[in-house]
Amino acid sequence: MEGLLEESTFDTGTVTINYAEGPSSGRSLVLLHGGAGSWRSFLTVIPKLLPKWHVYAPDFRGHGRSGRVPGGYRWINFVEDTIAFLHHQVSEPAILWGSSFGGAIAVGVAAQAPDFVLALVLEDAWLDLQTSNDETRQFLRHRRDLVASVETLDEMILALKNELVALPGHDKPVKRGVVEDDVEIRLEAGGLIQLDPEVYTFGWDGRLAEGYDMDVVLGQVVCPVLLLQANPVLGGLMDDELAAHAMTLFSQGRLVSIPEARHSILQSQPEVAMQAVNKFLESLSEAA
Repeated sequence: MEGLLEESTFDTGTVTINYAEGPSSGRSLVLLHGGAGSWRSFLTVIPKLLPKWHVYAPDFRGHGRSGRVPGGYRWINFVEDTIAFLHHQVSEPAILWGSSFGGAIAVGVAAQAPDFVLALVLEDAWLDLQTSNDETRQFLRHRRDLVASVETLDEMILALKNELVALPGHDKPVKRGVVEDDVEIRLEAGGLIQLDPEVYTFGWDGRLAEGYDMDVVLGQVVCPVLLLQANPVLGGLMDDELAAHAMTLFSQGRLVSIPEARHSILQSQPEVAMQAVNKFLESLSEAA
């Protein structure tokens, strides 16, 4: 499958962005990975997209094979990189598929550069970037220290397998390696081993969200939006209140909740997720 993709680089003037591109099989579809990931986070779904879509999949600054920018990991920096990428590398308005943090970036791009965006698919998007919650800050600080200290992929895989997660029906936290697929953990470990630890620092100390007001940004999105919600009890980022609030702000929003899905919806419930995405994409084609 990777033979059908070509990796290239694009210089924004501030940072070099690495990206993968598929053959020109249809409209442009840009895949925006989650925080601490890379374009390879979409490897399981890309083969299903290549026959009908012109797929682009960039690595964010500080992630994957893209360049590092010390002191430059605010939300607005990622949005500006993506707008530059769309303007110079993609020849038409594109559908943006944003996973987790990539969803927050996709929303920002749609709000600031609506002429470049045809529609949004938001996969358990991190729509509220505030990190004042003690549990969130503790997690981000732990991950920053992990990324800074672990040097090899095998060590990172082992560390992730030993992480403890709370699950319904269990009195005590359970090791991730017991309940999650090895492929999912390996993909996450691959992203972490390539990550600039300072990305997590910006999340931990709150600088990531500087210049970001969720209500303002969501209210500026005018294109059709598919919002996929994972189960918060299983680690999903959006609770029912946040998902419902987002839907009141989108002018053309569609919410699909997947109760069996963990935060990584594509990994935990791939068939249900792709069914919802395909139905949404088909509706765009019919409306064109």
